[in-house]
Amino acid sequence: VLVDHAKSWAAANGLYYVARSRLAFDSLRERYGARTFWLVTGQGLRYINEGNKEMFFHPSTALVRLKRLEKGEQDVLLQLAKVRNGDHILDCTAGLGSDALVFAHAVGSEGSVTALESQYVPYTLLFEGLQHYGAELEALRVAMKRIEVHFREHYEYLCEQPDQSADIVYFDPMFRRP
Repeated sequence: VLVDHAKSWAAANGLYYVARSRLAFDSLRERYGARTFWLVTGQGLRYINEGNKEMFFHPSTALVRLKRLEKGEQDVLLQLAKVRNGDHILDCTAGLGSDALVFAHAVGSEGSVTALESQYVPYTLLFEGLQHYGAELEALRVAMKRIEVHFREHYEYLCEQPDQSADIVYFDPMFRRP
């Protein structure tokens, strides 16, 4: 099943499927001339860069924040943004989706979160992760289903939207240009 998923994912993304056969990444680089790799594993999709550093989807701090919210604790970002049940939130700098997950939990079933990511690797990891990550926490599973992810630059996307189409437009403070 995993091999079939890897083959179909590679084909859908215009990539070649290669069986790793327990080869080290440096050996794969020599054999196939690739600098980076996408690795399909039982734990999800992973991106391996030239330095063999792996990137993969995980809920990160969102998991801790959701557990706290489930206990009735407050979340500073949700308080500052004044997020309400039913809000539509546009996360313009989604990354791997940690803040989007917390927003998706807070807006409830009547709300929604649109997450924009302009870089291909984090977008792909987020898109695939939201579909396939095996979350144990029910609140996380539900939140993951409420996020719509787009591979887009925020400025272009924002210019296409009608006025008042989102209740909150969020930019992570780590974006490139202030």
